[in-house]
Amino acid sequence: MTRRLPRTTALLALLALAGCFPTVDVAPPDRCAEVPGADTASVPDVLVVGEEASVTLAVTVNGCLPLHPSALVEVDGPDGRRVPSTASLVTEGRAARVTATFTPVAPGPHRLTAYVEPSVGVARRVLTAARQARASVAARVEAPCARDAVTASGAWLCLAGSVVTAWRGGMQLQALPAADVVVRGDVAWLLAPGQVERFVDRGGSFLVREPDAPLAFFPDGEVLPRGDEELWDVSPSRIRRFRLDPGGLSLVAERALPRGLCAQAQSAAVDEAAAAVWTACPSRPSAVRLCRFELPATDEGTCREVAGQWAGFEAGALWLREAGALRSVGLDGPGVALPIDPNDTVSATPGGWPTVTTRSGRVLLPARTPLEVHLEVVETTLPVLSVSRDTVIAGGASARVALRRAP
Repeated sequence: MTRRLPRTTALLALLALAGCFPTVDVAPPDRCAEVPGADTASVPDVLVVGEEASVTLAVTVNGCLPLHPSALVEVDGPDGRRVPSTASLVTEGRAARVTATFTPVAPGPHRLTAYVEPSVGVARRVLTAARQARASVAARVEAPCARDAVTASGAWLCLAGSVVTAWRGGMQLQALPAADVVVRGDVAWLLAPGQVERFVDRGGSFLVREPDAPLAFFPDGEVLPRGDEELWDVSPSRIRRFRLDPGGLSLVAERALPRGLCAQAQSAAVDEAAAAVWTACPSRPSAVRLCRFELPATDEGTCREVAGQWAGFEAGALWLREAGALRSVGLDGPGVALPIDPNDTVSATPGGWPTVTTRSGRVLLPARTPLEVHLEVVETTLPVLSVSRDTVIAGGASARVALRRAP
């Protein structure tokens, strides 16, 4: 006997054979959706040695996020050693944000690598750590100054018009006629046409003139002090070295400079450790020339032309602005590059050294020690006007402060 299938069962079988079975969408939620505005990185414009930092990097995931992703962060310091760090993760669609928390222990570039595990995304970033500058207030003055100088003992010399006023602790010590003033240590040289006066700051109520008479002096270039008893006169054509003796300022050495070194005005600096002058100037578009000349002359001098954008100058080195870096170069070798943000503003100052202003307004200064070159953070809300190896002058038109940089 033949069994007949129930009519309903037979109908279902026919539908199945025809591929007409109804389907139900049971796929998991879409974890691969693109999220607009996924790049929500949060990166400080500068790291500070000894201060905890949190850096958030945006990671684009390759494929779908796993159900339980995790984050791993590696932070390598300037010497290549691993810096202890912790990591946290926030995800949204295919976007992941990894936050690294760590404390820089040395100045210089820190290389951050953030991973979303298991092996679905990676992001990298290089950030610069700077030391906190050990700067103390050396002097303050509330007076408009066309040129400033501060002695080692804290007297402020302010040139306004044809008068130099000396200040200490908010009190004006003296007002002296002069056309210019240069300072080295506690010795101030006040220049006037055909003469110079030498004053010594002994920390008292006034500066002492030693010797107590004007000295005949006819410079034809930039006047630079060296030590307590020497003045160097550097012009585009010659260098002259004068030394104080019982009879006044005596010319002790002179040498001519080669012609055609500079396309624009030159800057000069005296080497305190050696009897030499360093000069620097633009030599052609996008190139700078650095030279060294000894006095008395023991050779014909040494020069080097370097491609780059002028940022500053000191005895022994040029500072150049490059893409993402501030570079210090001497007479040979590639020099030292200090990474900076490409959006930072680099400015040259009358003191010779450059300043770097970050997007948040923090001021970074290059610093040099016998062991390294690094960046320092100077905490000041005043505009920086001048920077030298040991002094920072900041302020506005009527009030200024001098910060003494500690080595």
